Amino acid sequence: RYLCAAAFVLGSSAGGNHTCFLLLGSSTAELSLTALPLPMRGEPAADWRHVASLQCHAAPVLSVALCPSSAVGGQHVAASGSSDGCVALWDISAPAHAFLGSTVGRGEGQGATPAPTRCNPLAELRALHHSGVNALSLAPCLADTTRSPLLVVVSGGDDQTVKAVWLTCCQDGGLNGLREVGA
Repeated sequence: RYLCAAAFVLGSSAGGNHTCFLLLGSSTAELSLTALPLPMRGEPAADWRHVASLQCHAAPVLSVALCPSSAVGGQHVAASGSSDGCVALWDISAPAHAFLGSTVGRGEGQGATPAPTRCNPLAELRALHHSGVNALSLAPCLADTTRSPLLVVVSGGDDQTVKAVWLTCCQDGGLNGLREVGA
């Protein structure tokens, strides 16, 4: 049973091909990235394709959020929250772009879909809440150009608390250097 979803669209304005990506959280603790190549006018609709399994949570995934790719060096960043109070951050750029590079992602028929990839989290905020994380948001925070960019994770839980955690990014805006700096 799906408990939460967030969507974004990628594609080339030159070629006109676009793909809707959907991040789905479930009651079985699964988090998955699926894709739907959007048909051009007059073309038949495609089927949803499983792109990636994001593995971290041991409890049902109750909330997901996406951060604009332009805010973090072009990377597609997602967050997920589960019923055990854990929040995980993900870079879902690689599987999304791999799908776009496939013949299916380019809208060239019903060719072979790339095998789904397994993704590990960039960061895990274990026990951020004492119970379920029901509300989740990601936002960039670029105070000035002399410091590393920050990514703000805001969450609300069944424990009746709202938490804000600031994570630093690499100097180039990438996410390989995520580090918790405050809560």
